[in-house]
Parts: sequence; structure tokens; C-alpha cells
Amino acid sequence: MNIHPRPWRPVLCVIALALAIAAVPLPALAQEPSQPPAAPGIRASIPQVTAAVRPTPQRAQVARTQAGKAQLGSTSFFKTPAGVAVIAVVAAGTGYAFYSLSHDRIHSVTRAQ
Repeated sequence: MNIHPRPWRPVLCVIALALAIAAVPLPALAQEPSQPPAAPGIRASIPQVTAAVRPTPQRAQVARTQAGKAQLGSTSFFKTPAGVAVIAVVAAGTGYAFYSLSHDRIHSVTRAQ
């Protein structure tokens, strides 16, 4: 009978024991002595949110000005470096597809007939 020493076995037992202790909820630690009051529901907070988000004439004017500047300063995607890279990759893929179509080493028997 051969006995193989397994040095990892006690480490595995310690890890399993630690996971078991961590997974067991302890009622004494889970309960808080004083719980905070319940937060108001969503219906109570709707007026506050709408008051904060409601656009004022000044906010609307700033938003329109920024939108106008963004449209004037925007360039075409294909003029940016990322756009040029996309065009190059698509062109290389299309060129390779046509090259491999005409230089295919596997020929169908049905084409020859």
C-alpha cells in the first residue's frame, strides 16, 4: 500500500472552514441596535427631482448655445484618425476577399463540368 503525502490537504480544510464560517449568518452581528428611519418613497421625491431638473430660461439658452457650437465644430467621422483606420481596415478586408476568391487552391469539381 502506497501512502502519498498531500501537503495541500490541510490548507484546503482551513479554506473550507473559513468559507463555512463566513457563510453562516450570525444573528447577533446581523442585527443593528438602532435602524435608521425609512427613506421616503419615490412618490415623495418626485417633486424635488422635477424642481431640480426643470429648465430655467438661462439653462435653456446655455444648452442651445452649446448645441450650436457642437454642430459647427463637428467634423465627419471619416476625417478623424479613427475613421481613416476604419476605412483602411475595410478596404484591406475587401481586397483580400477578392484576392482569395481568384487565388483559391480548392477548386470545385462542379465548376469544371
